[in-house]
Amino acid sequence: MESPAQPLTIPDLEEIRGGAPANILADLKRLLSISDLELVAVVGIPRQTMLRRLRQGRLTRHESDRAARLARVYNAALEFFDYNSESAVRWLKYGNPALRGETPLEHSDTEVGAEEVLTVLHRLAHGIPL
Repeated sequence: MESPAQPLTIPDLEEIRGGAPANILADLKRLLSISDLELVAVVGIPRQTMLRRLRQGRLTRHESDRAARLARVYNAALEFFDYNSESAVRWLKYGNPALRGETPLEHSDTEVGAEEVLTVLHRLAHGIPL
């Protein structure tokens, strides 16, 4: 039996304001099994900027906030699926009628969209109809 996946460490407010470590982007890409282009579409950072930040080691305040948003969504899905990363990632990549057919990952490209994804997970967890 595979051991449960560990949630991603989410930068705290101080880290976000000061610029979170850029490796959160690499961690998200790896954990979500997505390409650079898919990642930059969700976090709203141009690909060349992302690559530069990874070399420099630090994100800006706004980039940190967007990466933390996606990490929160990933962690919520992971928790809902009892820390089974394969199931969580599959759910994040599958079109969802409650999100107007978008995948939860696509829908998380804004703060409002991410909140809607978290609401869907909350409703599912509590058996509340969507």
